[in-house]
Amino acid sequence: IKQLGRSSYILGASTPLYNELINATWRVWSDFRKIDELLKEMDNSGLEFDEDTLDVLDKIKSEGEKALKGKHGEAKKLWWHTEMIRSGWNRVVEWIPLIEQRHRAAAVRLANEMDVQREELEYT
Repeated sequence: IKQLGRSSYILGASTPLYNELINATWRVWSDFRKIDELLKEMDNSGLEFDEDTLDVLDKIKSEGEKALKGKHGEAKKLWWHTEMIRSGWNRVVEWIPLIEQRHRAAAVRLANEMDVQREELEYT
């Protein structure tokens, strides 16, 4: 989509598309660097993270926690303890608190907007 130009990117890029890209990148390649790039791209493009974004990241976090504890075998545990894998995984899961914080802020903003609308209706 990006190669087709800025307007195509703006029209075609969406949170569900990025969620699917992140999920596919995880399932097929387990490429933390690419997942981090996709999250940065979403953020820089002004796309909102949603519950599906959090779900994918929570799955990645859970998988890493299990592997680090050796629940998938010793070989996988050793692989997950390598610096490259561990640091990549950390970069990806560090997005979770930021996304959760933005969700809370959006919920508060929405609640405030609804209160203002309710007050306006009561006033008229």
